[in-house]
Amino acid sequence: MLNLNYLSNSTGEQIAVVIPIDEFKKIEEFIDQFEDIQEYQKAKKENLGTVSFDEAFYEIEGK
Repeated sequence: MLNLNYLSNSTGEQIAVVIPIDEFKKIEEFIDQFEDIQEYQKAKKENLGTVSFDEAFYEIEGK
């Protein structure tokens, strides 16, 4: 359960949410993992084959 604190404007309308930093970091990690899973699933669908570690390193590092 998230520990949320709401900020309101002068009319009482909720305009923002404040959460503890440790909970924010957990949410960030979850999002990162979710994005990795999406990229993996996309790559599997494209089925472009594989490359060796050296080839991948060369492409990434440009060396």
